Amino acid sequence: MSERRCSIACGIRRSTTLTGLPNRRSFFDRLEEACAAGGDGVAAIVFIDLDGFKAVNDTYGHQCGDEVLVETARRISRCVRGGDLVARHAGDEFTVLLTDPAIDRAALERIARAILLTLSQPITFGAKVVRLSASIGMLLRGQAASLSGEALLRAADAAMYRAKVAGKARIVVHELHDSPAGVPG
Repeated sequence: MSERRCSIACGIRRSTTLTGLPNRRSFFDRLEEACAAGGDGVAAIVFIDLDGFKAVNDTYGHQCGDEVLVETARRISRCVRGGDLVARHAGDEFTVLLTDPAIDRAALERIARAILLTLSQPITFGAKVVRLSASIGMLLRGQAASLSGEALLRAADAAMYRAKVAGKARIVVHELHDSPAGVPG
């Protein structure tokens, strides 16, 4: 059996080589499994995008940008609970899947604020000091219990985009009234 087939058959998660986090496909697979589990599955989704990351690559080069992504992955992972799944979605975007059905909005907001705070702290590489912020969108599943994993992820992404438009370095919670007829857009 090939290594790839074995890793899929054995349930080993696929990860991005750079950060060691699961990749977008692994995240989505886990999200779909959690949605299928119903009430014991998805509790919340957090979508994180680094603000100003392109300037890091442009100013310091891609090697420094890679180091920033690795440090970002570490910092986000330290802010979440043991059973939560942190993944690198793409580029400078990260997602978090929280599966504890007991999580409420206040707990979710505490986690998001911790992520926002830790990502705002300077990252130092030798003489280089990188300062970034993050825009965070999130969605509690209870607000949209009947939605698919794809729709839930789209809603969290849309909330993150609204955080960017509102001035970056902030958290926006997707509310069902944010979209026509309660459908995330």
